[in-house]
Amino acid sequence: MNLTYLNPQTFYLGIRKALLHKFAPDLDGYQFPHDHNTFTYHDFPSTKIDTMLGILNHHRGKSCAAPAIIVDGHIVESDDSQRWANWPVVPGAPVDKLIVYLAFPSQNWIIRKALGENGFEFEEIQGRATPPQRAATLKAFQQGTKQVLLMSNVGTVGLNIAFANIVIIMDNLWSAQETEQLMGRVWCHPQQKKTIEYHVIADGTSDVFIGGISFDKGLAHRRLMHMPTNLRKTYIYVTIY
Repeated sequence: MNLTYLNPQTFYLGIRKALLHKFAPDLDGYQFPHDHNTFTYHDFPSTKIDTMLGILNHHRGKSCAAPAIIVDGHIVESDDSQRWANWPVVPGAPVDKLIVYLAFPSQNWIIRKALGENGFEFEEIQGRATPPQRAATLKAFQQGTKQVLLMSNVGTVGLNIAFANIVIIMDNLWSAQETEQLMGRVWCHPQQKKTIEYHVIADGTSDVFIGGISFDKGLAHRRLMHMPTNLRKTYIYVTIY
């Protein structure tokens, strides 16, 4: 009998990719057409990506916008003015800028399709870019009109992106410390706006398990260190069904 060893980490990477889009792992029977230019995103939609688009639409063109209201995994418009009645607004602040964190840049092409088809212009930072190229991209993002920046792990440390104030985490991070590092790119001096952190989590999957462990450990660490658990950040966990 022939036994094949399957590396657990490699196996889980495939699951993580599939949580973004069921065709992302490129398995038999679950594959995109060979030529990416022959179809649109709406031919092969993804619940997670649709949720991301809903969040982006909620913040489109707004400054100091309050978080989206989530009901049963869907973004809804609400006339409940009291929910965010005291949400801080910075007078004269520019339009909010959003960072979309994706762990696997090789899958960004489907995100780019979704954004383009829904009228979103964006910048993108990946590991292939040199430090000068990353700096130029961030400068263009800061000074330009584009609201969205796609960012991989290369942007989770060492960058100051305090001109952005909203982060959408599409691929779960392994630990609360990694999440804090990512949020530290926007939640730092001279940030004036309240920062918002969205976690898009697929219900009934490993997303829930890993996200729960990460969040619980982070909360326990902050309490152990006697740090306040309610700072200037707002956590929004978006569960999709």
